[in-house]
Amino acid sequence: MSARHWSLFLIAPTLFAATPKATPTPKAPVAPVSKPSASPALAKDFFGPGTSLEVITLNDALQAALKNNLDAKVEEVGLRGEEARLRGAYGIFDPIFSFSATRSSAQTPDAVDNLRSADSIVRLEQVALATQVVNSGIAAFNSTQQGIANFLTQLESQLKNLADQGLISRSFSTINFTPINAGSITAPKGDDRSIIVFDQKTDQAEAELRARTPLGTIISISARANKLRSSFIGDTRQVIPQYGASATVQARQPLLKDAGLNANLAEIRIGKKNREVQELTWRFRLENTLSSVVASYYDMQLGLADLGNKGDAITAGLQLLNHSQRRQQLGFLSPYEVQQSQVQLSFDRENLYLSKNFFLDKQYALQRLVLPEYNSALRRVFVPAALPALQVPVLDREALLALARANRLDYRAALATVEAEEIRVKYARNQRLPQLDIVGSYGQSGLDRSYSSAYSQAKSGQAPQWQIGIMGSVPIGNIQPRAQYDAAVSRKEQALLRARATELEMGLGVERAIELIHTSQLRHDTALLTIRAAQEAVRVGLGRLDEGMITNSDLLDQQRRLYDARSRELSALAELNKSITQLWLVTGTVLENLGISLADALPSSAAAKKKPPLIGNGAQ
Repeated sequence: MSARHWSLFLIAPTLFAATPKATPTPKAPVAPVSKPSASPALAKDFFGPGTSLEVITLNDALQAALKNNLDAKVEEVGLRGEEARLRGAYGIFDPIFSFSATRSSAQTPDAVDNLRSADSIVRLEQVALATQVVNSGIAAFNSTQQGIANFLTQLESQLKNLADQGLISRSFSTINFTPINAGSITAPKGDDRSIIVFDQKTDQAEAELRARTPLGTIISISARANKLRSSFIGDTRQVIPQYGASATVQARQPLLKDAGLNANLAEIRIGKKNREVQELTWRFRLENTLSSVVASYYDMQLGLADLGNKGDAITAGLQLLNHSQRRQQLGFLSPYEVQQSQVQLSFDRENLYLSKNFFLDKQYALQRLVLPEYNSALRRVFVPAALPALQVPVLDREALLALARANRLDYRAALATVEAEEIRVKYARNQRLPQLDIVGSYGQSGLDRSYSSAYSQAKSGQAPQWQIGIMGSVPIGNIQPRAQYDAAVSRKEQALLRARATELEMGLGVERAIELIHTSQLRHDTALLTIRAAQEAVRVGLGRLDEGMITNSDLLDQQRRLYDARSRELSALAELNKSITQLWLVTGTVLENLGISLADALPSSAAAKKKPPLIGNGAQ
């Protein structure tokens, strides 16, 4: 801060005090304060109680913006989000391993005559035929048995007669025959509801590895093992469980819908473009923020210099008022002319308040860019350090337009968005096709008395199996895919229009920045001429006022023109510097002109902590 600026703060209480009555002349300016922290009273008097003044260089402000700016941090967090979504898009190609292991027991009651298949019907007919044959044999046997019984009865009668005659002994047994009941064996009938309860116990395990390729091919490898013990309630047999094992390879390849790289890599390609867009948006936000920091810094310089200019105007007004009061006492001026000097002094004080408001407005704008949060307990005012004017670049319109097309980050982001929408259009076009897939599988199965032997049987090719075929489906109407394709085409057209709008804005921005630089240069040069002319007019007017050749009002007008010209010169210089930073922004060269690399722009990077960035023209 210059000596004049610090002296302004020191004499501020005098400037805001009541109008002095007469003779005392203003005090000479006090020597400048080297450290802001040594002047808390100045801040209290000029900016209010509790205010601390802090000198901040442009490099300090740029570093603070890189580290703390919340708008840039929002875009940086968005970049991490897009990177996470991109990683998620790769997840569709993650192999999937699945497994299951179950043990089950099922008891199922059933009727023994419950016919469930043609085989059971054939077996029932065979049983009925065998029963008929057996019954026929029994009938024939009973017929023969009756003839033998009659013979034995006659024989017994003859033996009894001989015994009665005493010819033989009576010690013999009587033979009894019981005929077999023919037809006692019957075939099963429909109304015989004998119930049997089947008991099955099963152990089963399965594992599968499934993967998808960028061409849409789905491949799976699975292995299965099971143990089955099948019996029924009341079974007295020694039941030996059966062990089964199998291994299968399956493949499915789409031919139309979901086939090819455009369909299967769409989400990944869109994710990459979205990440690129977000990175460009983040970098453009950084450039915009840094450009705003430089513009606000030069505005603060303008505000501070204009405060000094307004202070000089008040000091000159005080001197003129004292001079007028002395001349009034000597009888050379009327009270009206002294009153004119007092009115001008009051007007200069109003201008000082306006300049203070302007400075504070730019102060808050800079704090919004460089502070991470609001702290109500700390009220501070940043004071800009001395900074030379920026160098005016070569204003070659075609070269600047070419530079903007190559470097403008928001334009590149708009083009990347168009590319992302084109990927969506290709995917939507594929989804309109019917589903047509080739499917195939091959496997081996084995069955034995243990798991190991079952797998050995499967490996030896006990029961190979294979399948190949084609599957397809055609939606009738196909309304949804066609509507999604039309929507994708519309989004692409919107992206193209936004890119064209950005290109238009970019070209007009370059034109505007060039014209602003030209105009600001002319304004500054004209203001310098006005200042020199006004200074000479004031110098001459002071002499003529003492000679009585001009009135007090004439000199006041000359002084007002002088200090107004100084304010306009400061404003033109600030606008020139801001126009140059605006040209940096519209051509995408902010980081380059500030000497900041992308590594510096990363708050977490070590490079950002090594050395502060410097503006290329040697600003400190």
